[in-house]
Amino acid sequence: MTASQGKKTLKVVLVGQPNVGKSCLLNALVGPCVTISNYPGTTVETTQAKREIGGTSFIFVDSPGTYSLSDRSEDERATKHALLSNDMDVAVIVLDACSLERGLYFALQVIESGVKTVIAMNFIEDAIEKGITIEYDRLGRLLGVPVVPFNPFTKRGLDNLIDEIRNASRLQSATIDVLYDDHIESVISMLIEEGLDISLPTRFVALRILEEDKDFLHLVNKTTMKRITDKISKDCLRITEDIARMRYGTASFLATQGTKIIHRETRKKEVIDSLRIDRWLLHRFGGPAFTLLFFSALFYTLLVVGGAIQCLLMTVSEDLIALIPVDGGFLTQMLIDGLTGVTAGVAMALPYVFLFYIILGLTEDIGLLPRFVVNVQRTLRFFHIPERGFISLMLGLGCTVPAVTSTRIIRERDQRVRLIFLYAFVPCSSRLGIILGVVAFYGGDRLVLPLFATLGIAALFWLLIMRILSKDKLDPILLELPTYRRPMISNIAHKSWLRMREFVVVVIPLLILGGVMYSLIDQLGGTAVLIGPFAFVTEGLLGLPAETIIPILFGFVQKDLTGAMLVSVLGGDVAAVMTPLQMFTFGVVTSIGIPCMIVLPAMSREIGWKNTFVIFVTTGLFSLVVASTAWRIALLFGFT
Repeated sequence: MTASQGKKTLKVVLVGQPNVGKSCLLNALVGPCVTISNYPGTTVETTQAKREIGGTSFIFVDSPGTYSLSDRSEDERATKHALLSNDMDVAVIVLDACSLERGLYFALQVIESGVKTVIAMNFIEDAIEKGITIEYDRLGRLLGVPVVPFNPFTKRGLDNLIDEIRNASRLQSATIDVLYDDHIESVISMLIEEGLDISLPTRFVALRILEEDKDFLHLVNKTTMKRITDKISKDCLRITEDIARMRYGTASFLATQGTKIIHRETRKKEVIDSLRIDRWLLHRFGGPAFTLLFFSALFYTLLVVGGAIQCLLMTVSEDLIALIPVDGGFLTQMLIDGLTGVTAGVAMALPYVFLFYIILGLTEDIGLLPRFVVNVQRTLRFFHIPERGFISLMLGLGCTVPAVTSTRIIRERDQRVRLIFLYAFVPCSSRLGIILGVVAFYGGDRLVLPLFATLGIAALFWLLIMRILSKDKLDPILLELPTYRRPMISNIAHKSWLRMREFVVVVIPLLILGGVMYSLIDQLGGTAVLIGPFAFVTEGLLGLPAETIIPILFGFVQKDLTGAMLVSVLGGDVAAVMTPLQMFTFGVVTSIGIPCMIVLPAMSREIGWKNTFVIFVTTGLFSLVVASTAWRIALLFGFT
């Protein structure tokens, strides 16, 4: 039953090109539920959120950003399938008012599909500052669909947008058709005459077939396809290029008719200033140097500020635990061990993780991350890693699971596998907690630089191996550089909470459970069962105390457990038990490889269990080899 037939729930899909604010609009409509970022690649699968507004129940679906309706990558397929699904009532096309012509190309494709459509215009204040005035009513009449300006932060236009969505669900679909050259129209007519058996408009389906969309090619039999191919070859037609050219021409005409441009000298100066900044940030040599300097400053800030907060939290937690009377009872000891685990884990991870997310969110909102991609693209291409994989690697600094999922933006499976291999060397926020909260805090700041250098050398060696083995051709990256924008405090706060929510909801209970489980195993005499069989690895191969196998194993369940379990096993003063060299070795072996168990299902969904098993085993063995080698080299130079 459709909405026009009395359906009480409206299903609305948000579509648009990358970086136009779809996720931002979704958050404004239903509250914080997705990450808002100022670079493409944030949404790589559809996200649903439900809310009742004015007596109507809405299901909003946020789709990945895409420049057109095609099947070139997984994110583009996800958007197309969400848009064309039978249970979808209305499509809201989010456009950037500052880049109207480019956005209208995608809008024309959506309208041609026959989906009931509303256009939501974002960044209207930015457009006004640039001297661009959009005539929304005139543009809406030309397109045959309503055009609604909105601001997700001030909530301007959201009520009007909801009303237009309700109205669109009750009306017929828009019927605008782009008029193509006669030779293209003749081929379209040939396909329509065949009687395509599909519920979508036949003209739209014919265009998708001519644009070689694999999801539609099966609708035409081989005989018809041969006739069309022969006609195209006979007339020397470049069908896909000509269709795109005519559609862009129509989009340009509509943008011209629907806007007025006002020359503004002040805006011209702002553009020149932005270009000057980019001239330095994107310089062939200065750009990569700035990128390296930025991340160095980021980790140094985490080290200093996070270390101070950790010291304070550790002191407070120890004082609170000391208030518990020690009577030697079984339950009392379990309580103490459980609290020790959770307080140590929070103190080691929370300061660094939260600070990292705040700084990352600030960088996203300003618009620096896409420029970092440009700066490192030559390096990535040299090692035969797709440039857009840098966005996934950046996500990996937060959590490996969404980073793995984000590899869907890469078309070739082999390239995705190579990129996922690299996550063994990208320290996620939990591994940053080990590096900064354990190694640096207990072993001293002088261990951090050698540790990061070891991780870098190990990653470089791995990249060289993949560079030798890889033979496939890389696709060029299409990356939009957003304008520099003033960061929104509320946006940064929302993103930081969304990224920290997993730590609060999932990790803290696991920290409590881990401490209680260790206490139970220890009091029942079961620790020897875990320690003994692995002594040849910890003591013989790595030169670590035999007890460290427990935090290493618990860390595979959840990496945030590693530091907490180390404190539970060795006591509060870890530095009294382990030497600086042992701290260094412990940091290396726990920072390379698949970070935790929850990553494995995500990997298996993207690249299959076979590849996941290979990555898990090879990177795990590689971490042992690197840590053991680094330990022995340090001993040769007299480091203890």
